Amino acid sequence: MAPDDELGRVREAIDEVDARILAALRERAALLLRVVAAKRAAGLPLFDPVREAAIVGRVDPGPVRDVYRALVERFRQAAVSGAFDGGGREDPEQR
Repeated sequence: MAPDDELGRVREAIDEVDARILAALRERAALLLRVVAAKRAAGLPLFDPVREAAIVGRVDPGPVRDVYRALVERFRQAAVSGAFDGGGREDPEQR
C-alpha cells in the first residue's frame, strides 16, 4: 500500500468523523435552545455551574476535556445571548 493511499483513506475517515461531530453539535445547539426556553418559562437561572461542571467532568482530563469545556461554555454563551435563535449570527440548523 502506497503511503498516499493510506493518507487519503485516513483523511476520508477524519472527514466522516468531522461530519458526524458537526451534526451532533447542531443537534446539541437545538436541544440547548429548548433547555433555555424551559428555564425561562419556569423562571430558573440559565446558568447552572454544578450541571455544567458535571457535564465537563464526564470527559477524561486532558486536551479533549479542554476542548469540551470550551464548547460547553461557548454554547451556553450563544444560547443565553440569543445567537442560536435569531438574536445573532449563529444558527444551529444552518447547513
